[in-house]
Amino acid sequence: MKKIYFITLLLCFSLAATAQEFDAVCSTGQTLHYTVTSTSPQRNVSVSCPASEIAQMTGTLEIPSSVTYEGNTYTVTALGQFAFNGCNRLTQVVFPNTVDSINDHAFYECTGLTSLSLPSSVSYIGDYAFAKCSGLTDTLVIPDNVTFIGNSAFFKCSRITALRLSNSISSIEDFTFSGCTSLSEPLIIPDNVRIIGTEAFFQCNHLSRVTLSQSLTRIKTGAFEGCVSLSGTLIIPDSVSNIGEQAFYNCRQLSGIHFGRSLSTIDNTAFGGCRSIVRLEIPNTVSNIGPLAFIDCSSLTRLTLPRTLTHVGQSAFCGCPHLARITCYSNTPPALDDIVFDTFSANIVVYVPCGSVESYTSDNGWGIFSNYAETYNISVVVQSIDENMGSVDITEYPSCENLFVSFNATPKRGYFFTHWNDGDTNSTRTEAVSEDVIYTAYFERDSTTPVDPIGIDDIKPSEPLITAQQGSIIIQHDRPFYAEVYDVMGRNLYRSSQTSQAIVRVPATGIYIVRTDNKYSHKIWVQK
Repeated sequence: MKKIYFITLLLCFSLAATAQEFDAVCSTGQTLHYTVTSTSPQRNVSVSCPASEIAQMTGTLEIPSSVTYEGNTYTVTALGQFAFNGCNRLTQVVFPNTVDSINDHAFYECTGLTSLSLPSSVSYIGDYAFAKCSGLTDTLVIPDNVTFIGNSAFFKCSRITALRLSNSISSIEDFTFSGCTSLSEPLIIPDNVRIIGTEAFFQCNHLSRVTLSQSLTRIKTGAFEGCVSLSGTLIIPDSVSNIGEQAFYNCRQLSGIHFGRSLSTIDNTAFGGCRSIVRLEIPNTVSNIGPLAFIDCSSLTRLTLPRTLTHVGQSAFCGCPHLARITCYSNTPPALDDIVFDTFSANIVVYVPCGSVESYTSDNGWGIFSNYAETYNISVVVQSIDENMGSVDITEYPSCENLFVSFNATPKRGYFFTHWNDGDTNSTRTEAVSEDVIYTAYFERDSTTPVDPIGIDDIKPSEPLITAQQGSIIIQHDRPFYAEVYDVMGRNLYRSSQTSQAIVRVPATGIYIVRTDNKYSHKIWVQK
């Protein structure tokens, strides 16, 4: 009797289990598999592709908003884990406005999908949900009801060109958009985002601009590593306390960085290879600069280190051959690890607080420099809102004898200077300073003048890129080249061997001739 009862009980369990799953044909002709996820307070199901139907799942799939089975009607609220994983012959999916969740690996490697329109009902996108959907093109829009996008959700969606993120997400998880190599339009990180995860935008090598969230606190390892087209001035919000290892490594077109006022640590190799940055102003909150943090920032000419800095890691500023001025605001020399600097030119001027020259020259690390000068211990930062629009320069620093600073703003071709952050509209100023101060120059587009790289004359795509910075000509290319620079009298000022970048200081304001690879010649105007 007990044996019969036990068998009957197992049979009941088996019937109950199979009743939780069923198949049905949808309006576009495909057979779909449904799993009951709720029977109270309403009947809900998740949907997926039966294993036997993966090869036959082709063309357009229209997921129904509800399905009826054995007299009961169920609302379709989710795409199950691995729901359509590997259905690479699907070209389009039409979602109902009842779907709330798209779970892990739901459309992983659906390489045939060419577009994606998510309904406003979606709030959750799981790990790898659309990873390797390499056929998706154009703009990807994440609806504002989405509060979570999982790890690697759009990993290697290599043909997406633009991204509009939900205003409701609080973080961008690890690898979420890594390998989206066609992403090119300016990216805005919504203001609710507090963390950008590890390699979140790794090797998005056509991404041109990024505006970071104003509530961002952390940028993790490799977040924008290899974004080689990222240009302009990067503005790190005041809320950011940590920039992780290799966060912006090899972002070689970035022309400037504005650091926020909560930053305490710049980790290993964070900005290594950012070879277009000309000046760095490390804020008065940073205590530690990690090893290799700014290695191979080969255009860097001016570096300002704050009074809060206590330690600089090994090789942090190696590969910066044009460094000409270092300003340190700490009375006590920051501790330097091995070979922090590998440029020891006697022309480098190191400015230190009044009365502290001896403490620097007697320090084992700082003793490598021989040209010291004293300046008043007030931090004066003069910066451009965007180095691509215009540059700034300090022509006279505060000294131990006077507290005046002179500075100016110079717009680039196609732009004009508008004002400083304090409202002053004079592009050239002299001000008395008595405390730490930041002057930021603002520029606007001049609609009457075309925007071209400054000084480039008839440049061809296969030729090196030639631009002018204050007092210098910068020549760059992805391959090695040979270069010569002449003044208008035909006197040779510079001759290089094979190199991929050259920075040539000029003696005076004027026109110069740049000849590359013995066949291309360019005229360029440079202001000293």
